[in-house]
Amino acid sequence: MDLGQSRADRPRGPERMRPVRWGILATGDIAATFATDLRRTPGAELAAVGSRRLASAQTFAARVGVARAYGSYEELAADPDVDVIYVSTPTPCTATT
Repeated sequence: MDLGQSRADRPRGPERMRPVRWGILATGDIAATFATDLRRTPGAELAAVGSRRLASAQTFAARVGVARAYGSYEELAADPDVDVIYVSTPTPCTATT
């Protein structure tokens, strides 16, 4: 069975596939840190941000340099150009002892 290129002829490393396109859900300080770190990650691209409020998403997008901002989590999840979403919302409740 011929599958095309042999393993030795296939590109390796970051050039072998397109970058993973990330979306960030929420716009807090941890999300901003994640966005900064993502820019330093080979093979990763920050594609979009989503928030409950469009103004918040737009402000965050301008601050971290991302092109698309959405005013709902659903819009971000529906973006076909986003492969993975980092959920940066606060934990709804914390354990107490």
